[in-house]
Amino acid sequence: MFDLNINAKLNPHQMNATGASFAWPEPDTLILGNVTSQKQPDIQAVALKVDWDTPKRVRGVALDRVLSLKDTNHEAIFGSKINTTLTQVGDHFWLGSAHFSSFARLNPYEKGKPTPYQAIKFPQALTPKDYEAIEPTDHKARFTLINSKGTIFNIMAFDHLVFVQVGVMGFVPFDTSGRQLENQRIICRISRLVDTYQGLVMFVTPRKNIGNLERLFKVNLFEDSPHDLGDDDQPYVVLMRLRKKFQAP
Repeated sequence: MFDLNINAKLNPHQMNATGASFAWPEPDTLILGNVTSQKQPDIQAVALKVDWDTPKRVRGVALDRVLSLKDTNHEAIFGSKINTTLTQVGDHFWLGSAHFSSFARLNPYEKGKPTPYQAIKFPQALTPKDYEAIEPTDHKARFTLINSKGTIFNIMAFDHLVFVQVGVMGFVPFDTSGRQLENQRIICRISRLVDTYQGLVMFVTPRKNIGNLERLFKVNLFEDSPHDLGDDDQPYVVLMRLRKKFQAP
């Protein structure tokens, strides 16, 4: 257990860490995916250097460098929205945009300019122009927009493949270098993806969805269990493997 007051250590920079996007890949490197700064409002993500007093005690942290910037013009009109996706892919950390169909590939170990966001090129991607057509106070229209055209909801990494969930409709596949592999979303008809491991994908989905798959593919997916309630909304864990064209060579 660590007791570390990050806000106090960042105070000379007038920065605050918010949200759930963070990573601690190495003992002396800490990544924050959501930062607000009074001195530099367009800061999005930063890398911090962790100063260890002893192997089990942290003395403090210090700002190392800014990793990415955000669109403050958009936030001034529609309000800020916290990024919740920060996924490690090799040596990089992919940070999904909270407003658009884009993501940034952060490298906390390379010095240089902040990483720009990379647009996802599938039909009808969400861009600033889409927001121009709705009123800032029309929350229902904005909610529909980010769910249909899509902000980044999830990023899941395999050994040789990355799935980026764009809106609620499905996932766009990328290779680990950030190259988009398909120009359309792969629709997930069961439930949301939960995790991945060596080419396997884990879902948690209601019993009724598994029943639908049984009827569709004419296979038996259920196994008798004393814990089975027979309730259509009873959650089940489902493991699936990627199609061969998406698997690692």
